[in-house]
Amino acid sequence: SLSDKKLEGMFQWNGGSTGQGEEAVAVELAREAVAAAISGWMGTHYTGEDSGENRLDAVVYSNQEAPKMVDFAKKHGPTADDGTGIIDSNITEATVVQQENFRTYKVTGAGFSTAPRAKTHRIPDGSSKTYVGVRGTFDGAQGEFRCVPADGTPCTSKGSATAGVELTANWAFWADANAMATQMDEAYVRFGWMSQEDDQGEWANLATFVSPTADAPAANVTNSLQTTATYTGGAAGWVAIRDSRPGVSQDAGAFTAAATLTADFGNGTAAGSISGMLNGFMVDGDSRNWTVDFKKAALTDSTATFMVADDGTTWTMDGTKAGANGGWGGSFYDAKDGVPQSVAGTFHAEYENIGNMRGAFGADE
Repeated sequence: SLSDKKLEGMFQWNGGSTGQGEEAVAVELAREAVAAAISGWMGTHYTGEDSGENRLDAVVYSNQEAPKMVDFAKKHGPTADDGTGIIDSNITEATVVQQENFRTYKVTGAGFSTAPRAKTHRIPDGSSKTYVGVRGTFDGAQGEFRCVPADGTPCTSKGSATAGVELTANWAFWADANAMATQMDEAYVRFGWMSQEDDQGEWANLATFVSPTADAPAANVTNSLQTTATYTGGAAGWVAIRDSRPGVSQDAGAFTAAATLTADFGNGTAAGSISGMLNGFMVDGDSRNWTVDFKKAALTDSTATFMVADDGTTWTMDGTKAGANGGWGGSFYDAKDGVPQSVAGTFHAEYENIGNMRGAFGADE
């Protein structure tokens, strides 16, 4: 899973464009910084160390859309009254916690404690209310948190280093009329790379990957679509050029590029194909006059994946085209009316015997 704070997952040190490798590594990396977006795909840079104290760097790009505000009742369901007037159908248990994960519903309230020591909330003397009330927000919606004190179970709040605000006892949230809640985009695709360097700063391994969320399922295509689609996005990875000729400089580092792919989903009888191109290359912030062409890959009817394993990429450098080499492949995601909305995959390109490039790409219709 990926979050705003940490990157956790399994990666294969790549031996080729398909992402297959000899060693799998479990990682937990902390967010380092925001990486520059590529054609609308937002980037995040993560860093950490593995068990051998090798430095790990990962850059992840996603097409996640910005949060939207939606009607609270439509998202969470209508409120229900159990006779006390304090029950919301979504918070009926004893504890509400503001989790570190930014996708978890957030709890805020000026009257709550943010200190580690619990604060007890009491019904004011002389009040006709049967519950404690604290104004605040839940999932971005304005309303009131309410709690009925019980013998041995007071209404409390406290701060938590990992959770923010923690509410104990039988708190519930009562949303204001017409309150709006935050709706996160849960259907998106991620792609990126992770590198490993030893304690001498020597690069050792590279993993490239594609990771869709559960709400962005792979989209099986059929030749009955009888349509075409163009996808635009970006690519990222690592490149190394080793040219032994006198006066020729070496070139190595992380790259980004723009990606354009065109899919033909068949004519109703015969299956279609997909091809693409990368251009606008930047290596460690400097532009390069390169392109990489993706050879046409067949789209097998009723599957989401495609691949050209051999001689599938052609790298052109400063106007000079190398022979076809490397490979590429990917999958379609998140279909609407049968047409996939996104495509993502990995690739490997070689330039004669001097250049090697491995990366991943993602693009939207």
